[in-house]
Amino acid sequence: MAILFLPPTFIPRSNTTYFFIGPVYKEAANHNQRIMHIMTIIDEYVATLTGKEKAIIEHMNDVVRKMVPDATEEVFYGMPSFKYRDKGLISILATKKFLSLYPYCAVERLGLDLSAHEGTKGSVHFTPEKPISDELLRDILNARMRMIEG
Repeated sequence: MAILFLPPTFIPRSNTTYFFIGPVYKEAANHNQRIMHIMTIIDEYVATLTGKEKAIIEHMNDVVRKMVPDATEEVFYGMPSFKYRDKGLISILATKKFLSLYPYCAVERLGLDLSAHEGTKGSVHFTPEKPISDELLRDILNARMRMIEG
């Protein structure tokens, strides 16, 4: 039987899928206990990345988590995604050619100026050299949340 110790700052999100990667254990400070770390589906995906792509996607995911603390992290349309009120909010992925943000709607419906970035009808492409700014990411999130709240 394993005992799971979570840090005091850990707040589980409802309807979020957590994976026990492991065994991944760490000795607790000043205790002879083992702590099992849990990872969300998004954390698991980011762990597969390297370099600048990893740093950028980690940062963007942190912005989403801070701005939308009620968002759940799930696989949606085959991608690690944030969901809000059971609807797809956003997914941020790396491909061989570029990084992509998927807002789960036609990007024109966002009503934002995305001309600085290439993309498709349903995605915004960016690179480590030309990332999506935090301000634009927040604008995209606000637009999506308004659409979902509707």
